[in-house]
Amino acid sequence: MGYLEIGLAGLIWATTGPLLRILQKRGFTPWDIVLGRALFAIFFMGTVLLWRRRHGHKGNGETENLVPSAQDFPTFLALGFLAVVFSQTTYFYALSVTSVAVAVTLNYTAPFFVMIICYFLYGEKLTGQKILALVTALLGVALVSGLLTPEKGTMTASLPGILAGLVSGAAYGSQTVVYKKVGVKYGPLPLNFWTMATGTPALILTLTISKGQAPEFFTKLAHATPGSWLIFLLLGLGPGTLAFIFFADGINKVEATRGSIVAMSEPVAACILGYFILGETLTWTELLGVGLVLGAIWSVSLPLASRARRSTGQSCS
Repeated sequence: MGYLEIGLAGLIWATTGPLLRILQKRGFTPWDIVLGRALFAIFFMGTVLLWRRRHGHKGNGETENLVPSAQDFPTFLALGFLAVVFSQTTYFYALSVTSVAVAVTLNYTAPFFVMIICYFLYGEKLTGQKILALVTALLGVALVSGLLTPEKGTMTASLPGILAGLVSGAAYGSQTVVYKKVGVKYGPLPLNFWTMATGTPALILTLTISKGQAPEFFTKLAHATPGSWLIFLLLGLGPGTLAFIFFADGINKVEATRGSIVAMSEPVAACILGYFILGETLTWTELLGVGLVLGAIWSVSLPLASRARRSTGQSCS
């Protein structure tokens, strides 16, 4: 079930691309869209949490932790900065100074960092199957993104851009590990709400300092059409809320490294959605990449589907 939830999260995240393109045509920048998605997600998740708190929601026989304890609040501050600010900032910087294919592929080195972190901190085993699946999936992402098919466009790369892309992958991977450890105590909904609620103000502050003025998003949204509002609502509810909840819940049911490999289904789903919804072409290299990623996901998830899950204390499993 955990792998299914993570795969579903990847499918929902893949809808970001088509929605993003529509909003960009209406004058919204990528940063506007990141901020808008986060704010609407906070609204949706906050509404549900208030309802749960009002009605004394209980989970697993005990009162669910809906509000972070004073001891855990610094962890949420760090997680919010890592997930909302640091990961996004480095990824968009990589996009600005390298090709999209380079930035996307480097961002999906995240499972490598998950594997390394879990090995050194929690003693998770490094098996040949994991390493082969990871390399296969990353090769598939490179084919899907166009990194290995330069005839599709000019490939550009710079050392700062490559470093930023790797850092974005490391931040994404670190976020996955922290999600797994903190999510056990708080559950997927409170975990994601407080991550967004602590990270979004930091993102607004970062954008204000970097641009020397408050983000223009609020002014643009105030004058936006009902159609644009609807798209932001969909972004906040789907990729901003449901996808993160499915991912956070799923990653707590499976081994972190295997789960992060399954999450690489996102660019595959985006490629398929682009073909069927946006009418984009699908080359043989992209089809090969889709097959490689799906094969890697199958290799790490299906063999374990019939096994009983074991709890081993401080681990990534």
